Amino acid sequence: MAETGRKCLLPALSSPAPSKCLGAFLGPIGLPITTLELLTVGNATSGAVIGADLLSSGARAVSALLPPGAAVRGIADLSYYNGSHLAGPVLTLALWAIAAGFLLSLSPRLRRRAADA
Repeated sequence: MAETGRKCLLPALSSPAPSKCLGAFLGPIGLPITTLELLTVGNATSGAVIGADLLSSGARAVSALLPPGAAVRGIADLSYYNGSHLAGPVLTLALWAIAAGFLLSLSPRLRRRAADA
């Protein structure tokens, strides 16, 4: 049970963290932008509904860079191929989560600096 929880943690963190980050930096317009990016474009090109092989080359490239597509590829790789090509999706998800966490940690400092100016 704990193993499954660890496998699901990174995909579960890589979408809400950028949502919070864009909301913190862009204000009220950040959440609609995140919705367009992650839900509309990300889910449509993820390969979950339509197989990744049926997507155009541009959509396939975008899919590999967004968390929903990387999560679908990672879960499929774990389920069907015993994790043999898991490095790419895990790296993509980790970069999204780490970048969002880093930017969120800068947000209070930037706000203080703007208030002091």
